[in-house]
Amino acid sequence: QGQLDHLSQELLLATLPRFCARHRHLHLVDLSSALSVYAKSFREPYAQLFDACRSNIVERSEPSRLARSELHRSEFIWHMPFILVSYAQAGCDCRDVFDATLPFFEEHLPDIPY
Repeated sequence: QGQLDHLSQELLLATLPRFCARHRHLHLVDLSSALSVYAKSFREPYAQLFDACRSNIVERSEPSRLARSELHRSEFIWHMPFILVSYAQAGCDCRDVFDATLPFFEEHLPDIPY
C-alpha cells in the first residue's frame, strides 16, 4: 500500500505542471475530476494547481457568460459544486472562487438537481 501511495504521489507531481498550464482548455467536468484527485491526496505542492485555476474559475462564473450559453450554465450547475468541494478539501486560500460562484447558486437554488 505504501508503494502504491508513493507512486500515486509521483504521478500527481509529474502531471502537475501540465495541468497548471493547460487547465483553461478543460471542460468543467474534467477540471472537476482533476481537482478532486489532487484535493483528496493533497500535499503542499498541489496548491499551485488550485492557485492556477482560480482566475479561470472566476471568469467561468461571470454572470454574462452564464447568461449567454445554456450549455455553459448547465455544466456550471452540475460540476461547479464539486470544484468548490475540492477547493474546500484542499484548504487553499480561495475566497475569490467562492465569492464568484456562490451568488449564482444562491439565486438559482431551485435549478440545482441535488
